[in-house]
Amino acid sequence: MVSSVEVFDPRKNSWIVSDEMKEDIGYATAAVIGESIFVISGLKDGKLLTDTAECYKEDQGWSVDNVKGVGKRCFFTAISM
Repeated sequence: MVSSVEVFDPRKNSWIVSDEMKEDIGYATAAVIGESIFVISGLKDGKLLTDTAECYKEDQGWSVDNVKGVGKRCFFTAISM
């Protein structure tokens, strides 16, 4: 379970360390939509399915959204656009 984030910068062809997420999470799924990074699903505390999603926006950092209305998701969730 980690909160650290690395982002690939294609302009520099290298990975950079970004701001840490608010919560430690494992087995999560991430996607870039527009100018935001979304991290959904996965486990926290090594055993509990998450019921939150984190969103990163440049100049705003990470925020946590409660998605209990949707219900808990399992790890290895897929994102389709």
